[in-house]
Amino acid sequence: MRASSDMNDRTPTRERFGHGCAMSRLALTFASCRYDRMEAIHAGDVVPAGIELNCIRFRSGREIFDRVVGGQEFDVAELSASEFISLMGRGDCPFVALPVFPSRVFRHGYIFINTRRGIRTAKDLEGKRVGLPLYTQTAAIWVRGHLMHEFDVDLATIRWVEGAVEKPVAHGSPHAPALLRGPFKSSATPPPSRWERCSHAGRSTR
Repeated sequence: MRASSDMNDRTPTRERFGHGCAMSRLALTFASCRYDRMEAIHAGDVVPAGIELNCIRFRSGREIFDRVVGGQEFDVAELSASEFISLMGRGDCPFVALPVFPSRVFRHGYIFINTRRGIRTAKDLEGKRVGLPLYTQTAAIWVRGHLMHEFDVDLATIRWVEGAVEKPVAHGSPHAPALLRGPFKSSATPPPSRWERCSHAGRSTR
């Protein structure tokens, strides 16, 4: 990466290299959400050398992931780590992962509780209903790992409820293969006794 030398011309189509030769820039589309560490790229203050980058900003990572995996719509994009790993494990992954992480947060601070349910420690989550956008979501996998390995929570006792954050519908159209095993009607879902999906007005379909 390099800083642009001319702030008034952020999208040149040709650059000069050694011996005065001009070379066309490689046109690429880049999709990501809004993160502080990506603002300089989106604003054009930092320009990748030799690349004419068309930055496309989204409110939700889920929309990016669905369009990347489902339609391969962008040249470069952030992608769910769990979906990438699942695709690699399945043996038909069309993507190459770059060691670049636009979103960096500690997931410990993303667990919210109902204070009227007698939850005082992480162990108190056992036997409770826990909501999450997707069971296969990268953030959800990290949180389950924290609960299991740092707080000794028995995850098998928890009833997981899937649903979108702002609407009582499914959270996108993920393409991640199943993470659980069992005699289910759909191999992409956990056992019905420990899983449900939010539907109309907070009612579940299972």
